[in-house]
Amino acid sequence: MLFRSKPSAATFGTLLKAYGQKLDLQSVMRVWNDMKAADIGVNTVTYGCMLDACVKCGHYDKADEVFEELKASGMHRNTILYSTMIKSYSKQKKLRKALKIMEEMQAEAVPLNCVTFNSLIDAATRCRDLNAATKLLEQMKSSGITPDLITYSTLVKGFCDQGEMEVAVTLLDHLKQQGLSVDEILYNSLLEGCVKSNQATRGLELFQQMLADKVQPSNITFSILVKIYASANRLDQAVDLIKRMEPDFKVRPSNIVFSCLVKCFVTAQRLPQAANLLLALPRAMRIQPEQPMFALVLPGLIAQKQLDLAC
Repeated sequence: MLFRSKPSAATFGTLLKAYGQKLDLQSVMRVWNDMKAADIGVNTVTYGCMLDACVKCGHYDKADEVFEELKASGMHRNTILYSTMIKSYSKQKKLRKALKIMEEMQAEAVPLNCVTFNSLIDAATRCRDLNAATKLLEQMKSSGITPDLITYSTLVKGFCDQGEMEVAVTLLDHLKQQGLSVDEILYNSLLEGCVKSNQATRGLELFQQMLADKVQPSNITFSILVKIYASANRLDQAVDLIKRMEPDFKVRPSNIVFSCLVKCFVTAQRLPQAANLLLALPRAMRIQPEQPMFALVLPGLIAQKQLDLAC
């Protein structure tokens, strides 16, 4: 790397952050090695930038190595540095190591903040340990830290993934009682939970609640609703919903929702209807169907000798 003058640690830190955002691991490593070779005084900020870049790029072993180097240097490890390592272990589904980092923070009298607890709760839910996630929420509150939307969204998704819809809906109520604004991601998690737990009625009620809360649905939302209708054997209503997306909800259908609809018809062994959807609906809604959709339908039509539709 060529510079007209000797770069500062801040310059290297900025480069590490930029390449980390681009998930360019090769450039991250080059900048780090160049910084070491230039004998620039590495500080907690540049260590933080390197840790964050490694975690973003999924280079977790290097993150461990850099963190150990930081500890050996005797520099103060602040909340941001520790939280980045917790995020690393969360992504790796290593809850014990994440909790060990929390214990180290407490031993070093480094304060835990909302981001720290959110990362710990994320680690617990990724490991499907809802008991640990709930305990961390209580510990968060007892520490005087107010849970935010990310806290509740993480917990809701965790409980929905395991079909614990009663708890998930209760968390939604707690969130609203705190005056926090709900968003599409939260509602999508709840709707997906209804699919997994086969609770179509609740899912449709939550969708109405989503609209009442003035949360704008997306194609992802409608694709989940298609699956909800499919689980209740009400695919004809799903078709009607897709037709109403643009006029009623100001959402133009895309292949995200259309491919989901076709797949659900195929799964339900309603191949002629799936074929007719491919022939008629895209033209009416200005959608260009993707080739995998045809690959879903054609083999079944041929097997059923529906050659007029297959051709």
